[in-house]
Parts: sequence; C-alpha cells; structure tokens
Amino acid sequence: MTLTELKMYCDDRFVCLENTHCYKDSYNYHLLDECIEEVFQKGPMSLCDKKLREILKIEPSKLSACVKEHLEESDTSTDDCLIIHKTGQCYLPDVEKYCDPKFLPVYKEYLSLRLYNLACDGRLRYRVGGNEQQNVLNSTDITTNSTQSLN
Repeated sequence: MTLTELKMYCDDRFVCLENTHCYKDSYNYHLLDECIEEVFQKGPMSLCDKKLREILKIEPSKLSACVKEHLEESDTSTDDCLIIHKTGQCYLPDVEKYCDPKFLPVYKEYLSLRLYNLACDGRLRYRVGGNEQQNVLNSTDITTNSTQSLN
C-alpha cells in the first residue's frame, strides 16, 4: 500500500474543510498533517518501528543515538519543522539499513509531505488576507536540505 492510498481518508476530510471556506489554510493543512501523521505511524511506520525496537533490545549500538532516544520517548509527535526535519534525517540511514527496502520511498514521501503541509520548506504558501506573512516557517536551510537529502 502506498502513502497516497493510506492518506485518502485524510485528503477527503481536507477537501471537505476547504470547501466550507470557513477555515484558514494553515488550519486545514495542520489538520491534514495530523491525520497523515496518525495514519502513517499506525500503518507502515509501525512495522519499521517494530524492527528498530527489536534491534534496540538486541544490539542497541547498531542504531543511531537519536533513533534510540526517539524510540525511548513515549510521545514523539510534533509539528515543529526543525524537529521533523532533524528526526527524519536521523532516521533515514537506519530506516534504509533495517526496514523493508520498499518502505524507504514511502518514508521519504512522508517526510516531504509533512514538511510541505506544515509550510516548513517554502513549497506551500498559505492563502491569507491583508499583509500577514504567508509562510511563517519558511526556512531556506530546511528547503535546501530536505529536497536534496530526500531525493
């Protein structure tokens, strides 16, 4: 199953909210991100996470320090752009080494999608009225690093 198939429910809900014209883009995209995060963590990431936890029990020295730290925390969900980017980059080598090879492209797509939905990397500009900033979390550092390392 692809990430696109997994997030269909989230997309339907997003379109419904968009069509009401009652909510700001930032709110709609934040809800979309929360939904995708939940579906991804309970779905494909749970299998990879299980594998990484097995390695943590048997040979913890094989895993990156930040992956070990992340696995030991109880609640790791966040919408902080830098944390998402850094955690994603940290996990990438261990996901590549220890998880199903078919999962790697899904993981990269998931990271890219989260950075997009939260307007972290400059690809998304929220529609807002007046002179408000369109993209509060537009970091060129994240844009450059995320697009280069995820491809």
